Amino acid sequence: MEKSIFEECSQNSSDEPQPKKFKSEVWNHFTIEEDGMSAKCNYCKTIYKLTKGKGSTGNMGYHLQKHHPRKLPTVPPTNESSITRCSESIY
Repeated sequence: MEKSIFEECSQNSSDEPQPKKFKSEVWNHFTIEEDGMSAKCNYCKTIYKLTKGKGSTGNMGYHLQKHHPRKLPTVPPTNESSITRCSESIY
């Protein structure tokens, strides 16, 4: 049987430094199910299967952007003139 993400993170001995489990902001909006193999959206209860080592947060992030954009922190727009200057200097 395949190990859940939760089991893999919790199997380290107490002598080893504990790695950070989840770095992505997405985890503030999803909860891992009891099986440890899926995550549920905290807002609409949509469930996503977690794939060990394959970056499971991409689809969850897309889900948040598409279905719950007001729940995400706002990001200030980039300054287009600075982007133009950078691209001009490269070419």
